[in-house]
Amino acid sequence: MKKVVLLLVLGLMAGGAFAQPKFSVPEIPDSTRYQRMVGQTNIMLLAGINHAKELGKTVEETSIYLGDLFKTTWNQENGFEGFANGSLYNFCCFNPYGEIEILEQSENHLVFEATNFCGWLKKQGPVFNVTYDEYLTCLRIVHEIIAEYMNSTASIEQNEKGIVVTIREKSS
Repeated sequence: MKKVVLLLVLGLMAGGAFAQPKFSVPEIPDSTRYQRMVGQTNIMLLAGINHAKELGKTVEETSIYLGDLFKTTWNQENGFEGFANGSLYNFCCFNPYGEIEILEQSENHLVFEATNFCGWLKKQGPVFNVTYDEYLTCLRIVHEIIAEYMNSTASIEQNEKGIVVTIREKSS
């Protein structure tokens, strides 16, 4: 009788062990989610640039298309101030592994540095046949087009720490 009960208990325990769910929803900290989503967004942009290149488009042509597409999502009425603050916000969000520091600012211009901006791409080399320099070319052109739409100018330059973004209000 003891053997039967023991076999029954062992059978129930084994059945319970094998009945464990195969999948479960992971518990992911917000900081990890954020870093992952920025990475995924960068990968999608690189894939889009690669696709356009495979279709015979240049990085510049692709960037003009993206700039013209994205610019209308900005509220023109906010002008220079809206563009400067929006750019700071976007670069802060898009730079999970670096820092943003304002180097200069006045009523009509802003200069900030984004350290280690997309540093993984710079260190790793091309992803989907897109280089760090091509990525920055796309970013620069898109921001120039949005800046024009927002009655401003924008430039992005590399330095030893990352990139320096300069935004100026156009003269009226």
